[in-house]
Amino acid sequence: MENKVSISIKQHISHIAVEGDIFAVTTAELKNAFEESWQRKVFKIILNLENSKLINSSGIGVIVGALKTCRDSSSSGDLVILNPPSYVKRTMRIMGLDKFVPTKENEQEAIDYLQSKKGADEDTPFF
Repeated sequence: MENKVSISIKQHISHIAVEGDIFAVTTAELKNAFEESWQRKVFKIILNLENSKLINSSGIGVIVGALKTCRDSSSSGDLVILNPPSYVKRTMRIMGLDKFVPTKENEQEAIDYLQSKKGADEDTPFF
């Protein structure tokens, strides 16, 4: 499986999907996807890791940085991790990330969670 990061924005929520391992090159692509969301003033993010095989400390660092940016925004932003596989969950648990970043088992749960957070981006025009 080739490592790949994709992004789409729907209903003021950025959907970022990672396929493959999250390290080195992929972390740079992931960081770019987060920055693209923020440039569009979208601070509510679903990070889909269901097709990720492995995550290392640099990947965790990018996620922690993104979480901080989302939550520090004036738009009540947040980041949710969607359906991480057990080996990614284990790494998140070992590094303590599971205490700070909510995980959801399906996309609708993630959308409902993020939409419950009211903020300025509700009035931002969609691109």
